[in-house]
Amino acid sequence: MKGAGGRGILPIFAIACALSGCGAFVPEIEEFWSSPGDVSIKVNAIESQVKCELRESVRALLAEDAALSRQYGTPRQLTWLNDWAAQVTLTLTILETTAFNPGLSLNTPLNNAATTYGATTITVPQSYSFGLGGTLSSNATRIDTITSIYNLRDFANGSPSDRTCIPAQPANADLFIQSDLKLKQWLYEAMLPQYTGIVKYPDKPNPDVKNVISHEVKFEIVSSGNATPTWKLIRVSANTGSSPLFGTSRDRTQDLLITLGPTTQNKMVGGPPTLSTAAQNSHLASQIGLAVAASVRAPQ
Repeated sequence: MKGAGGRGILPIFAIACALSGCGAFVPEIEEFWSSPGDVSIKVNAIESQVKCELRESVRALLAEDAALSRQYGTPRQLTWLNDWAAQVTLTLTILETTAFNPGLSLNTPLNNAATTYGATTITVPQSYSFGLGGTLSSNATRIDTITSIYNLRDFANGSPSDRTCIPAQPANADLFIQSDLKLKQWLYEAMLPQYTGIVKYPDKPNPDVKNVISHEVKFEIVSSGNATPTWKLIRVSANTGSSPLFGTSRDRTQDLLITLGPTTQNKMVGGPPTLSTAAQNSHLASQIGLAVAASVRAPQ
């Protein structure tokens, strides 16, 4: 007999369910070593980090633009940033799956058969086997989304600082986005075509101009495990196939989408800024792509 017996799988099953939820319950955002309170704190920290990086990036760009204008006596190139806004969407996706694939073979030994090959008689063992199998699987998906919008004009006043925007507190809730988002680096690269005259970013919505700046950061971590005790007896064999008897996985995806574009006139006095139609369409298209990718990745 091969394997440790049925009792050996019970602790593995319990541990796997504790780590993944077995795909039969609404998944938790946090990992097993943290608490729901950690998630709330860390989501707030991410929003604060994004706002901080946007502020520092805009201030750095405008300060450098002003310095170049003074140095060369040329008009400023980035004043249109005051009439732009940034829409930020944070999407947390948790996908948990569990599969149970038992297999059983009923074996019937038969008498050996003798066959002649030339002058040699060969004895060939014989047996009959009847296989039974089944599959039980479950999966659960949780998608949490939070969207905010910032008017870049609110970040224009003040000088850039050298302080980091990355939270110093370790992420007990395991939110991987808490690292350098490279937003400042990307904005500097995106502004180069403006200075060289290749593109002209509009300061007001224009149906004939579709210039939009977008930045997306995505993290995905997948953990999985399986267990397959095997029995080989005279009359019965169990779980001797290629599929594991029990398997479970937990897929965590964290996506941060930032779209910058000119704002439209808000009909509400004192209401929040609204991105232009082109910028909104670009942001929506990225969100749809994320949803389609999550749907394709999910087991059927």
